[in-house]
Amino acid sequence: MAARAAGVRVVASVAEAAKVAPVVATSLPSVDAVRAVYLWDGGLVAAGADIVTCDLSTVPVALAREIADARGASGGRHVEGALIGVGKDAEAGQMHFMFASDEASVAALEPLLRAGGKGHVRFDRPGDAILAKILNNGVGQATLAAFAEALALAQAAGLSRTALVASMLRGQGAGCSVILERHGVAMAADEDGPGPGVLAVKDAKALALAVGAHRAALPILSTTADALIDAMAIEKCGRQGVAMTRQAVARVAAGAKS
Repeated sequence: MAARAAGVRVVASVAEAAKVAPVVATSLPSVDAVRAVYLWDGGLVAAGADIVTCDLSTVPVALAREIADARGASGGRHVEGALIGVGKDAEAGQMHFMFASDEASVAALEPLLRAGGKGHVRFDRPGDAILAKILNNGVGQATLAAFAEALALAQAAGLSRTALVASMLRGQGAGCSVILERHGVAMAADEDGPGPGVLAVKDAKALALAVGAHRAALPILSTTADALIDAMAIEKCGRQGVAMTRQAVARVAAGAKS
């Protein structure tokens, strides 16, 4: 496999990794995967005090706290982690890290920070790093939702969607953002393809959980989470922005007929 060919030592199990590495960092695609790697029999919660574990997956705040508490109860050291960036940032070593743990445990991650990061921030309380990541993603998803509605309105009014996006990108005005730069062209062209849609649904579900009982007070975040989850379930797109745009267009069309 590619990792072995690049000189990475490949092991057969989580337990074996904990035996050979002083620091074990994980970044996993689902909540179930995180639970399995940390909390199931043979998982990292039981790895002991000789290693530092760090999970960089986007999970619900309650699960992040559960893992931190379980590692502490077993005598282990754990760093709750989160990161901001996409694939090109990882390749360039320009990820921004957020951690929740003590300073000594975070210091153990120095090789990871040196290789992959452009900086980090540390929080004391378990749950704070992952909440910061969830809120970062939520603001991005809310921007996607607003832009999807703008495209739907443009289409209903007979304004070229592609011309609108081109103008916003070239103008670099108030409507331009990293979200527009990453997703705008595909959303305007209704161009689906391989994308992070599945991960976006996971993030939206984490946002919905974080909003919790504050839904009435936080209508933008709560509505955004619902809209993204519903759009992906209905449209089954690879790109969440395309799914949200299609649903916005459908709602405008339905309203015009009623």
